[in-house]
Amino acid sequence: MSPETITSYSAVVQALAAVVSAGLAGVLVWVTRRYTTITGKILEESRKARSANESSASAALASVHLMRQQLEDEAGLGRSIVQTTIDSATNAVAYWKEQKISSLSPYRLPPTDSLVPSDADAAVNHARRISLSIASKLSSAFDDLRNARNEIEGMRHGVKLTGTVTGMYDSNCSRAEQLFDSAWTKLLEAKAALFP
Repeated sequence: MSPETITSYSAVVQALAAVVSAGLAGVLVWVTRRYTTITGKILEESRKARSANESSASAALASVHLMRQQLEDEAGLGRSIVQTTIDSATNAVAYWKEQKISSLSPYRLPPTDSLVPSDADAAVNHARRISLSIASKLSSAFDDLRNARNEIEGMRHGVKLTGTVTGMYDSNCSRAEQLFDSAWTKLLEAKAALFP
C-alpha cells in the first residue's frame, strides 16, 4: 500500500471517528437529560409521598387522641378526672387559706407550684363533655387560682425589689385572698353540679 493510500484511509478513519464521537456525545447528552428529568420526577413523587405520610401520621395521631378521650369517657374516667381535679384544687385552696398569708413574711410564703392542678386543662376539657356550666365554673376557678398565684409571686418578688413589706404587699395579700374565696365558691358549685 502506498503512503498516499494510507493517508487517505487515515483521513477517512479520522472522519468516521469524529462522526462516531459526535454521535456518542449526542447520545450521552440525551441520556443525561433523560436521567435528570426522571430523577426530578422521582424527587417530586418522594416529596408528595412524604407530605402524604405526614398528613396521614397527623390524622392518625388526632384519631388516637380522640379514641383515648372516648375510651376515658366511656369508662367514666372523664367524670372521675374532673372530680379528682376539683378535689385537688379545693385542697390547695384550703391549704392557702389556712396559711393566712397577710401575717406571713414574704420570705416565708410557701411555693405556689401546686396551687393550680397540673391536669386543670384536661379536667376542663372533660367537663365540657359533661356540662358547659361545669366547664365554665372550673375554667373560671382555675383562672382565679392562676391570678392568685401571680399575686403571691408578685408579693414575693415585689418585696425583693423594693425591700419593703408595706403597700403593695398588703394589696396583693388582699387580692389573693379574694381570689381564693372566689375559686373556692366556684369549685364547690362545680362539684355540686357534677354530682347533683
